[in-house]
Amino acid sequence: MLVLLTIPLFTGLVGCAPKEPVTLNVSAAASLTDAIQDVNDLYMQENDNVNILANLAGSGTLQTQIETGAPADVFISAAAKQMNALEEKGLILTETPIIAL
Repeated sequence: MLVLLTIPLFTGLVGCAPKEPVTLNVSAAASLTDAIQDVNDLYMQENDNVNILANLAGSGTLQTQIETGAPADVFISAAAKQMNALEEKGLILTETPIIAL
């Protein structure tokens, strides 16, 4: 399975600024539900000012949601197809995608 890994981006999104409350919207493939919950729990333990809102669905559904304006700070797709489509439409920061096999 091809999975887009953007977990390292959490640190960049939150930075080293004072601990003001931050909400991160994470849209992730439903097939990754358990892994996303584990990572989110661990991340929030170390970053008590961060609240992660997980939006779990099929990658195609998530793509459509992002295309229609749904907030997504992090997108973790189960396939490159959806990531590529969003990137072609200018909806993904071109310097941020990380693709792993």
